[in-house]
Amino acid sequence: MARPEGVRVVRPDGTEVACELVHDGYDEDEDMDQWRIVGVSYRPGVDKLKVDVLPARTGISFEVDHR
Repeated sequence: MARPEGVRVVRPDGTEVACELVHDGYDEDEDMDQWRIVGVSYRPGVDKLKVDVLPARTGISFEVDHR
């Protein structure tokens, strides 16, 4: 199981927030390791998610902030 590296949320003002990841297990249906971002909210259309290294067959989920 390879872990994603350099995962961060970039706010509109350019601030980068490093993300902690927890392994959510292996999804046999999708044949992927699943990782979840904890402690950092993400606003679709406002924030950007950046990842330096995303291993093959890897998914990342996050909490969505609808504000």
